[in-house]
Amino acid sequence: MKNYLIKICFVLLGLNLYGQSSINVGKTIRVNYHFMLKSDGTGNFNEVTDGDGRLFSGYDWAQKQVLQMNQQSDQNIQMKIPLGNTLPVLNKNYNYVLDAVYFWRDDNTFYYSQAENAYTIYGQNKGSVMNVIIAETTGSTGVGGAANSTAIAIPITGVLHKYIKMQNEWDAYLDQWNTLGYFLGWAQALTTSHEFGHLLGLNHTVLYGNGVACPVGCPLPGYTYVQGPIVSSCGDNIVDTPTAWDITSSNNCTEHPGIFNAATNGLYFSNNLMDYSNNLGLSPNQIEYIHNGLELGNRAFTSCNAVANDLTLCDVGYPKVSYFGKNILVGNCGTLADITNREIINIYYSQSVVLNNIEIRADSQLEIIFEPVCSF
Repeated sequence: MKNYLIKICFVLLGLNLYGQSSINVGKTIRVNYHFMLKSDGTGNFNEVTDGDGRLFSGYDWAQKQVLQMNQQSDQNIQMKIPLGNTLPVLNKNYNYVLDAVYFWRDDNTFYYSQAENAYTIYGQNKGSVMNVIIAETTGSTGVGGAANSTAIAIPITGVLHKYIKMQNEWDAYLDQWNTLGYFLGWAQALTTSHEFGHLLGLNHTVLYGNGVACPVGCPLPGYTYVQGPIVSSCGDNIVDTPTAWDITSSNNCTEHPGIFNAATNGLYFSNNLMDYSNNLGLSPNQIEYIHNGLELGNRAFTSCNAVANDLTLCDVGYPKVSYFGKNILVGNCGTLADITNREIINIYYSQSVVLNNIEIRADSQLEIIFEPVCSF
């Protein structure tokens, strides 16, 4: 065994200090990334490059985006609405782990409009990993996405197939390189975090599912499309995220919380992750809903749920990025298990890891992480 880096990390468990679920017990969600390419291999990131000549692959993109999503999950901010509220700013205490990255060359599943078909054909580990379809859209350059179904703000106990589709992330990446000479990706990651919020049980707070502002029952100058009767089904039905009509009534119908108003600096503009504010705040009850779901129907997608059984690996490496097991044995199959070509591999275990006949090249990395079996 040579030229390797092994890090041992321990997950510390907290106490249940708020609500009914164990929101102070950190939870990690497993995710797959799928890059949809044309049949000739163009139109998106690939296994080696960014599809435009730079040595920045789809693996690199997925790793970077998951890292940024975790940075976003590590932050929370005071809710702007209702104005002057004193809601606690709780730790979200959930994050993501990249399970695998796949590349599919198929003209019939390349476009965003074909994402449902792409998931049906190419989705992996559908009952235990949430899948992300990265596709492109003709005639549009805006980054956006959608969850696999309309989410409701209660723990989801019966749906075991979950995926999101994201459009034009590759276009946005190329545009940043061409205009700025570098790449950030924070906004794209925030959009992906928003869509994962739906898979984790949340709905928009002051918007319809398609992003149109909830009707508030009173006229707003310049915003005719939010006039009309109050629609009680618009919103998320979570007690500490007030309704659009409550907020609009409180400011005498001058500003809608889902519409930024430059004239008033958006005093009532929502800064919630589950609106189209491109921000990252979550209320205490939203966090509670996410943790409820992860302890119930969404538990199957957590990494701590995946370390209950023994695992033997003859080899490790891409497309898999992370491996999970109780007692894990690597490289005991008569052939060398090798990690090469800039691979970054993680092994999560709950009892033991034995490495036998394995080689990690200097340009690659192996990280071994202790992960207890779920305690909730």
